[in-house]
Amino acid sequence: MAISSPVNAEGFTGNNLIEMCEVNPNYCSGCAIGLNDGLIIEGSVSGRICLSEVTNSQQLADVILKYPKNHPENRHELTGILMYHAMKESFPCNQ
Repeated sequence: MAISSPVNAEGFTGNNLIEMCEVNPNYCSGCAIGLNDGLIIEGSVSGRICLSEVTNSQQLADVILKYPKNHPENRHELTGILMYHAMKESFPCNQ
């Protein structure tokens, strides 16, 4: 089954993310896994995001969906930017 969501000229936004995750919760988990893999490759964005070894994909999915819901003023931003802010806020490195 294909699920489609309108994407504006600026790209996939927080509004699109919320819609897709509500229709298909596995979509959020997939985004979370992709983001986690990217953070591992990037070296946790130079120490700004630190995930615990026990953080799982459902927890990451919950975090990336919660952020745009709690910040409706930013939902027009690209999903990648919102996910980065969500992760940075939820998993800061203790320095």
